[in-house]
Amino acid sequence: MSAEQTEIPDEESERSWGERIADVAEVWRALARTRLAIFREELSEKLAFVLKGAVSIAIAAFLAAGALLLLAAFLAVLLAQVLGNVALGILATFLLFGIGAGVAAIMGWKALTRVRPLEFPVARDELSRDWEAVRVALSPDVASPGGDPGPYDQPVPTGQGPGAPKKTEALEDMEERYRAGAE
Repeated sequence: MSAEQTEIPDEESERSWGERIADVAEVWRALARTRLAIFREELSEKLAFVLKGAVSIAIAAFLAAGALLLLAAFLAVLLAQVLGNVALGILATFLLFGIGAGVAAIMGWKALTRVRPLEFPVARDELSRDWEAVRVALSPDVASPGGDPGPYDQPVPTGQGPGAPKKTEALEDMEERYRAGAE
């Protein structure tokens, strides 16, 4: 089917809706086949890269394991020369590897015990500050009767202590923190 069809005058009026829908469906099928072929080509290219990478990593892991075995053998030979006995050299190498593995395991365990999966102190403190700023912003300003300035007309501190920020400072601080987080 060509992209352009020459039509005879009044042919359009003679075509049924079914034929028109079939033509559109055929165009969509051709388009889908083309897109599927492009996708398959790209997928095969990516698959080739993945396979090359996986094989290379497997070869590297195999060679690294061999290098570690050779290192252990070299260390055993070196210690056998120093100690004057092959069995003592192998035993000393075994002990060195065992001690190294033990130290690494202890260090790893200590690091893992410091993980507190449900504790986020900085995030908790920041959320507390946000909640305090929102609470202060939503608190009603109560004026004293008669329009005289009274103790209720003073800005409400957001925290404890003499240097606590006032209500307007808390709102500006919250806006600055949100703007900084959005950038």
